[in-house]
Amino acid sequence: MRSRKNFAAAGLMTLLITGLLTNTAAAIPMQADEASARAVSTYAVALEYGHVGSFQGLCGMSVNSTLMVLGINNTYIVANGNQEWNIYSGKATSSGGYEIRTYNAREYTLKTALEAIDQSDNAVNLMVCFDRSPSLKGATYGHVFFIHAVIDGTVYYTESFATTWNGEKVPEGELIAVAIEDLCNYYIAYTFEGIVQFIDHTYDDDPILSERYPFTDIYESWQAESVAFCYENGLLSGETDSAFHPDGTMTRAMAVQALYNLEKMYGAPEAGAADTVERESAAVSGIAWNLDASAWYAEAMRNVLSQGIIPPAESIDFEPNAVITREALLSMLYQYCCSLGCPKADLAAGNLNSFSDADQISPAAREAFAWAIWSGVINGTDEGLLLPNAELTRAECAVILSRCAQAIARLAES
Repeated sequence: MRSRKNFAAAGLMTLLITGLLTNTAAAIPMQADEASARAVSTYAVALEYGHVGSFQGLCGMSVNSTLMVLGINNTYIVANGNQEWNIYSGKATSSGGYEIRTYNAREYTLKTALEAIDQSDNAVNLMVCFDRSPSLKGATYGHVFFIHAVIDGTVYYTESFATTWNGEKVPEGELIAVAIEDLCNYYIAYTFEGIVQFIDHTYDDDPILSERYPFTDIYESWQAESVAFCYENGLLSGETDSAFHPDGTMTRAMAVQALYNLEKMYGAPEAGAADTVERESAAVSGIAWNLDASAWYAEAMRNVLSQGIIPPAESIDFEPNAVITREALLSMLYQYCCSLGCPKADLAAGNLNSFSDADQISPAAREAFAWAIWSGVINGTDEGLLLPNAELTRAECAVILSRCAQAIARLAES
């Protein structure tokens, strides 16, 4: 198996760009939680791409790094804010093969352009451009920012500097989700040049999805892209040849098999010889005590035990046919990522206390949830809940697995 030292050679960043952060199908509009996760995750990867801890208001660097991370551009363009419009407005396509559509200031205001885009079938991947504004502090060179989606009148984006909304400061790179009118009022002092939209035609038609997997019960779901990714990469299979059963239950045995498949994609954690022997011995004992060695998931269980991802003691009461909870899955994924070299989670970074049911997370799983929130693997519900004890469906598991792969890809570039 591959070790973490040759992750980059395994092409994980290419996988990230082409399979996880790209546009979703036009027939399956992007949903709010997907746009939110995409915005924050992309910004984090863009920082790593630029080898900086902060863009510090360097909007051109921020946007051009974002375009590279998303695969919209194949070459990095060095430009400041006021140059972006001139560079792209005369092009038909980007270097990454995206169609370029423009909304110029002669025909639109910022508000009317966003409203027109919101009514279209493909309201994603927008670069908002402002000309020089000498009277505006910090905007001598113009300004540019990237909008990931406009959904039902709400704009989802990040900024290269800290902003203030309704009296609350939003740090650089954190999600901003505001109404079109509020966004326009915020930038009212800026000189609008236009919006550049990058349109990916890769997934324009449902038949494209049918070529990516054989399932007929997932096309209309916002989770379809995650299911396609998991199926294409061997993480999850269907319950039948033609049905994924997105609302079906995800058992603990299925989750262990999916984790084993993830390890086969990205490599096993490194371990010393003595450590490996001890763990493999524990794995054999664990299976002998509680598991049928001929079970379809036995090899996967043996593997995660030998890697220490599930403690041998837990295997005694593993209950393979029990439905897995969000807490149990995130705990396993966190242990796997830590074994690859992912830094231990900072509980403050996850901001668990902002979720009203954080007290329901078991003490041993709090780090796992902090990591999952910080890395964009989960976002919480619209009601501000984490639901640690909720049983996962197969589609929900697909989303978490695909986002975890995104976190691993960032680790590969670090």
